[in-house]
Amino acid sequence: MNKLGDLLIQLRGKETLRDASKRIGVSHTYLSLLEKGIDPRTGKTIRPTADTLKLLAKAYQYDYQQLLKVAGILNSDLTEDTLPSGVPHYYKDFLEVINDPSVSEDKKELARLLLKTPLHPEQLELLRGMITNFKAANK
Repeated sequence: MNKLGDLLIQLRGKETLRDASKRIGVSHTYLSLLEKGIDPRTGKTIRPTADTLKLLAKAYQYDYQQLLKVAGILNSDLTEDTLPSGVPHYYKDFLEVINDPSVSEDKKELARLLLKTPLHPEQLELLRGMITNFKAANK
């Protein structure tokens, strides 16, 4: 079963593979491989990067964090120590906030929302300051 591939096919709907790939910013060959889930030349499972998943999420207007979960990059047991490569490093800070029992639900919800949002470097710096404040306020 290829959950990611099935989801991508569903999200693409009746749009042609070539049209969707142009809109996403990947080759039609690669999109086809992602939908199939297996590289026929090697027989290995196709593992898209977090950046590719971000492109797909944006193009299909689908939740990025959910797409990371479907692709097996992000799971509910993820901790800062098990953060896979390809996932932006600031996830570690957000996961700390989300997993901290002393942090209020409002602040956890904000961290969850920010996990779904692609960020620019200056936005990251601002958010790092906010996270530091969250941690200090809850100690």
